[in-house]
Amino acid sequence: VAAAQQFEFNNNEAMRLRGLFLLYQDKNKQAAEYFTDTLGRAGLFTGFRNGLAQARAYQQKPRLALEQYKVSLGVYDKDKDSQIGMAYALNTLNYKAAARKIAGDLYRRFPTNYHVINLYETLWVEDRPFLSFDYYFTREYQGAMEHYLVSEFNVPVAPTFRVFSQIVWQTGKEDQSDGGGGSG
Repeated sequence: VAAAQQFEFNNNEAMRLRGLFLLYQDKNKQAAEYFTDTLGRAGLFTGFRNGLAQARAYQQKPRLALEQYKVSLGVYDKDKDSQIGMAYALNTLNYKAAARKIAGDLYRRFPTNYHVINLYETLWVEDRPFLSFDYYFTREYQGAMEHYLVSEFNVPVAPTFRVFSQIVWQTGKEDQSDGGGGSG
């Protein structure tokens, strides 16, 4: 019996990897169809449900992804992959506090797991102030030069509200050294 269960798990895992292979080739529609079909054969295997949720997330359909993650967690509530995906979906849908709670819980339980660390640090960076400077100049016309200095400052006030400030300094000058415009 144990050997048969192991064979079935390995078979399901191979099928799940085939669906993920489709996803990573940007064949999102085919992957979603594949995972929907495989759910008909083994609906309680959380790997297929997570794959379908991931396909929905790649298709920019976070509500459908969240629905699949909830079903997956209903089957097995300790599934780490489902919790990670659910946190990303919640964050995308602006349920920021719930996403950070899940990420914090996962980080406390699995501090060395790469995917948990990636989730935690992605949300951490999203909550930090952002400051950038950019300088460039153009010489579109002969004898004319323009300088631009752009500064951006972005501060989170609440999980769904950020204060954004941008300062742009622009100047132009005519270059007299190339013989343009003087009287002689």
